[in-house]
Amino acid sequence: LAYYYNAFLDLSKSRRSSGFGPLRLSHSEIGWWCQTMGIELAPWEVQILRDLDDVWMEVVTVDNGQPR
Repeated sequence: LAYYYNAFLDLSKSRRSSGFGPLRLSHSEIGWWCQTMGIELAPWEVQILRDLDDVWMEVVTVDNGQPR
């Protein structure tokens, strides 16, 4: 799991934001990161990164979507 967590942290560095806070990582951002890093992920591995992103978003946002 540490491999995926470290990959998520690296990928998250390029996270975009709106005027209301951070945005979820998109499939295209994950694909770009994989291409740049020379990594090929299976669909279930991409889902792990998306699940980590869901948890991260829950931690850093409140009910109205504003950063804490």
